[in-house]
Amino acid sequence: MSKFEGIVEEIVFRNDQNGWTVASIRLDGDKKRISAVGVMPFLSAGEHAVFDGELAEHRDYGRQIRVSSYETTRPETKSGVERFLGSGLIRGVGPATAKLIVEYFGARALDVLESAPERLTEVPGIGPKKAAMIAESFAEHNGMRNTLIFLQNYGLTPALSMKVYKAFGDATERVLRANPYRLVDEIEGVGFRTADDIAMSLGFARESEFRLRSGIRYVLSEAANGAGHVYLPMPVLARRAAAILEAGEELVENALRALMLEDALIAEPVDDETAVYLPRFHRAECETARLLLRLRDGVRPAKLSEREALSQIDGYERDAGVQLCAEQRQAALAAVREGIIIITGGPGTGKTTSINLIIRLLRRLGGVELCAPTGRAAKRMSEAAGCPAQTIHRLLEYSGESQGFGRDEDNPLDADAVIVDEMSMVDIFLMRSLLAALRPGTRLVLVGDVDQLPSVGAGNVLRDLIDSGAVPVVRLTEIFRQAGQSQIVLNAHRINRGEYPEIRTKGTDFFLERRQTPGAAAESAVALVKTRLPNYMGLDGDGPDEARRRGRVRAERAAAGGAEPAAQGRGGAGPRRVDVPPG
Repeated sequence: MSKFEGIVEEIVFRNDQNGWTVASIRLDGDKKRISAVGVMPFLSAGEHAVFDGELAEHRDYGRQIRVSSYETTRPETKSGVERFLGSGLIRGVGPATAKLIVEYFGARALDVLESAPERLTEVPGIGPKKAAMIAESFAEHNGMRNTLIFLQNYGLTPALSMKVYKAFGDATERVLRANPYRLVDEIEGVGFRTADDIAMSLGFARESEFRLRSGIRYVLSEAANGAGHVYLPMPVLARRAAAILEAGEELVENALRALMLEDALIAEPVDDETAVYLPRFHRAECETARLLLRLRDGVRPAKLSEREALSQIDGYERDAGVQLCAEQRQAALAAVREGIIIITGGPGTGKTTSINLIIRLLRRLGGVELCAPTGRAAKRMSEAAGCPAQTIHRLLEYSGESQGFGRDEDNPLDADAVIVDEMSMVDIFLMRSLLAALRPGTRLVLVGDVDQLPSVGAGNVLRDLIDSGAVPVVRLTEIFRQAGQSQIVLNAHRINRGEYPEIRTKGTDFFLERRQTPGAAAESAVALVKTRLPNYMGLDGDGPDEARRRGRVRAERAAAGGAEPAAQGRGGAGPRRVDVPPG
């Protein structure tokens, strides 16, 4: 970071919601203007400012200072004071009124506004009502400015300071001196560590009740955000909180009990231990359970008899040219019969084939929606099923502005069945939102590999549902011939069974590379991508530019009537597409 000093000539743009500002600056000793951009909510024309930031070149606007923080001093010259007052920041003062005030009071005009605002009525053209409005606006501006300085002294960024001021207004300093830990609960983006630093600077004791309570909640939040836990056992929570707070366990346990008495934390027995939740996680689990039972118990009898379903299954085998295993048939029949069904299995066990069969059956009962938690998973689902699939967020009509879903219990989805793929990635909050948007009687099919890593968000929904025994589960265990040719698939199942993978088999898609240095590892990775894997898979290892060139050549030949014959892949005529599994 570099320092830049100069006079603020003009505020070119400001977003009043977040304080983002574009200002025109005349740097000291330089006659040319330069733009300064960043979160500068209280910067005003006429002020002298010192900016911490870096010089950058914008593609459209040229050279500018990207500001990370700044300090200002009041304008001291008559022209500076006039620009400051006439900038539009003070209600009731435009350029003309600013000129009158400065002509009357000179460079001392700001001192008069601060200490004796009633003297404004001495200025020709300013009556008592207008003087009161100007004085009030000037005082508000001073309050915001002083608050910003106070917060920045404790390490808060201008953007975060703006959030804090919007929440607490002129009472900000009073609120923080009374309990700085309110920042954690009431301001998004402020963590316990930041509030704790402020508290220590303000002289709070390490055994402060405010600190103990906030630290306990912080441990639960970290357990959710870092490890995906929706609760912690009480002894574990007390031990972790005591370590982080550097406080005695007895003090922590007393604060913990007080939080539970106030319902600021929820405790209930889980597996012979007391589980402690933050209220929103407990609420999400309870609502998810309620909505699941509503779907499970509210299923309507299918209009498709078992004989008709079996006939459809036989027809699917003929049309798709596949032979289904008993588990796949069981999954298809359960999807027609049950309100909720879980289909789980490792790689190569036919989950995609099962989904396609179930789509065929459920479409005879009504409208079917396909979805997955990520865009990539939804795209794969759509390609495999041959019909549209979308992310769960899009299905539920997520709005970035409102940070909520358009589909919920008051506005449910118009679907008779919903199929969700890659369920292992769904966290507790997304699951609750999805279930809330389903009408009673809607059939729900959840498909996923329970042995994959759980969701990034809190909760292990798929595994917990399976372990609960409350929902019918079909496990696919048979590895199909085509998948059985992949050593990756076979080793994945070995690992799940607690067996060591086979790593010495030559000529397969699974092998172990040992390299002694980072450089050698990088060279090996490049060679794999450029030559070894393309040669093994029969693919073109050229880079994107060469691939585009080849594509243009093929297109030109096709337009001239001389198209190259397409490669024959496993799916019939057309370019061969090979999915290389992650890892």
